[in-house]
Amino acid sequence: MNPDPWNKSHQGAKANGEHVLRLARQLADGNRPGVLGTVDESGAPHLRWMSTLSLQEFPHLYALTSPGSRKIQHIQKNPQASWMFTTEGSTMVINLSGTASLVTEKSEVNRIWRLIENKANAFFLSIENMAEGVAVIDTVIEEVECTVPRYDLHYPVKSQDLPHVTLKSD
Repeated sequence: MNPDPWNKSHQGAKANGEHVLRLARQLADGNRPGVLGTVDESGAPHLRWMSTLSLQEFPHLYALTSPGSRKIQHIQKNPQASWMFTTEGSTMVINLSGTASLVTEKSEVNRIWRLIENKANAFFLSIENMAEGVAVIDTVIEEVECTVPRYDLHYPVKSQDLPHVTLKSD
């Protein structure tokens, strides 16, 4: 039996939370895709790959998309959203959940546009109807869970603990 690498004492909770959030930030760096989950008006879940994103301003996870996309309609009807990121080979999975909204203020959209470094996979930008522009989804992360499937390890960071955790660039 493998020992549990997570310190589950009260004193270890903050350190573990910081570790989980550092992993989340590394995986949601815009250089690999994540999966965004939304719910449509009839309650059906929808998942899609997203790769133009940034978690540099935690707890905000920003993503670029087409203003006419169905995910925008879903978020307007039900703002609950989930994100999933994995390491190569899926040895570790980070799930982020929270409340999504659309950023509409032009100066804020421009600021976030500059924040997102990798736009190479923003395929919607090359579509002929680019006249619509770009939409920004802002998900305020309320819960984080790290899973290591191989060892059946799950480490949740509860929402009440998130404001006390900070992310600093390594």
